[in-house]
Amino acid sequence: MNAEQQKRLHELALIMLRDAHGEDFTDEQAALLPAQIEEYRRLTEPQEILSLLEENGRLRANSERYLWMRSSFVRNRKHSLVWYLPMLSPLTADGLDANIDAAIAASLEVANG
Repeated sequence: MNAEQQKRLHELALIMLRDAHGEDFTDEQAALLPAQIEEYRRLTEPQEILSLLEENGRLRANSERYLWMRSSFVRNRKHSLVWYLPMLSPLTADGLDANIDAAIAASLEVANG
């Protein structure tokens, strides 16, 4: 779900909330309500929700990698990120992620003894 769809979903949720609380709508607004409810249902279908959860998982993994790299750099300012990652040839996004994940795992093993 892109940002525009998220914004629209938020708008629709507010409209439905107003309806649930019995707020008065103009005739024009009331005429749009059934279509808006259907649009809300379409945007909240289980497959769409699963897609958002998968995206959240990917974003969380990237966030954890970044936070680990940042904290490692702060603790060891004299070292560059290169010290933590083996040289990759060719350097790819997936290869970089895999090497960061391996470095995180190795640092956890050292920390846990």
